[in-house]
Amino acid sequence: MVHFDTSSKMLNIQTLAEALDNGEDQLEVWADLVSQIPGAQDLYNELLWSKEVTGVRSFSSALGEMEIARSHRDAVLEGEFRPATVRVGVAALLVREAGLLRARDPHKALELSEAATRITGTLPDARVVLSGRWPAAADGATLLPERYHSSVEWVSAKALALAGNSYRVIGDLRAAVSCFQRIRETERSRDLPEGVQGELASLEASLLIDAGERSKAEVLLGKSEKMFELSGDPKALAKTRIKLAHVRYEGGSPGQALEILEGFFDAIPADSHLGQIALLNCALYSLDAGDIGQAKRLVTSVSRFSEPAFELRRQWLEARLCDSGSDIASSRFEAVTLGFQLAGLPLSSALAAMDWTLLLLKQGRIHEARVVSEAVYSLLSASGLPAAALAALHFFLDAYKSDRLDEAIVRSVSIRLFRSR
Repeated sequence: MVHFDTSSKMLNIQTLAEALDNGEDQLEVWADLVSQIPGAQDLYNELLWSKEVTGVRSFSSALGEMEIARSHRDAVLEGEFRPATVRVGVAALLVREAGLLRARDPHKALELSEAATRITGTLPDARVVLSGRWPAAADGATLLPERYHSSVEWVSAKALALAGNSYRVIGDLRAAVSCFQRIRETERSRDLPEGVQGELASLEASLLIDAGERSKAEVLLGKSEKMFELSGDPKALAKTRIKLAHVRYEGGSPGQALEILEGFFDAIPADSHLGQIALLNCALYSLDAGDIGQAKRLVTSVSRFSEPAFELRRQWLEARLCDSGSDIASSRFEAVTLGFQLAGLPLSSALAAMDWTLLLLKQGRIHEARVVSEAVYSLLSASGLPAAALAALHFFLDAYKSDRLDEAIVRSVSIRLFRSR
């Protein structure tokens, strides 16, 4: 068995690859390392991914092939000829980068995923390869070893799914739908690895949620759960359950959303990024289920987020939990309303503005509520909101102009805005 100096708290990925290739005792080596060396899990995941792309049994060989692909990344993107094995590796790298950027920079994620799609389009079709009928390659591509055939399939599918997700985030739902249709038209998605099937189902569910088809989204999220359970990916499974809980919440069932997240922290640490998102959501669901005390207890365990969307959601919840008689609540709602608008999230901005207006009305600050109403309408009416949301805002403006603005109308508009999501 290979031993390491764990006192250094450092581990080189090549050293780990060699250890895992060291015969029958590789699992014992890994079990020893994972508990002692920070970052070992990330290195192990990198090696597993490299094996998944290249199809080789040796961790060291897989790592070496992916390093070669990484060194040719820019050349392949510029259209220079490289062997087919290298192009598969580059496409896989681009898909991975797109996946990491999909929330923070959907435009860059779209660019990377579309580049990956173009690259895989220059490769022999795996089904043709397996039948022994090789097409003539216009660019002189070398033949792919059989071990790469399955990776061509899943890299192509993930590239399209991530492109579809990026189109969804930037608001082009027609293009998003087209990407997922292209995946289905290949009739190969059922043969992909369980983890890939789980991710494709989860991404398409997000599209259906945005299109208002929550029941279909729940079916896909159920499939995603099953696939991630089979693939043994607890992090991906946790993300799916967070999404499923939020679908139930947005469908008007905060209690059911809380039930879905029961036992969540048995598998995911509460102080991890996923754990913090789940805590924030549980606090929100508790508040809307009428358990203000639990909401306040949970939100105190949520730290600041680096991502603007999550941090604004945290601040919004804190504003809702403030004493309605305090000036702090009003200033917090104002900051959150403007923050969502600057972050390019007009619907969340509109919902926060309704909470702000409702607070001002409760405090008897009628004139300020009217000023906020007019300013918010002017700001949001040109922000590309869905038609249903715009209709709710028009109703809101009519109430304001005819001096009918009261708490009941604001609550009604809030519900209509919420349902338009």
